[in-house]
Amino acid sequence: MEPIQRLNHVVSDIQRATIDSLDQAKDQVVKTSREAAQRVDRTVHESPWVFVGVASALSVILGYALGRRSR
Repeated sequence: MEPIQRLNHVVSDIQRATIDSLDQAKDQVVKTSREAAQRVDRTVHESPWVFVGVASALSVILGYALGRRSR
């Protein structure tokens, strides 16, 4: 086998391994994201007022910080 052909073969193997690895990583990220979204959805449905309060408090803090910055 010529050196160029060997190099092409090695590059193809690396490319295939990289694509497989990225596919596995993507699948894991999607799975983890779905599980997290389901947990948040379940928690929000169990106690929605806690999340409303936290969102309100963060909005007030962010509004105050941005208001002070624009002066």
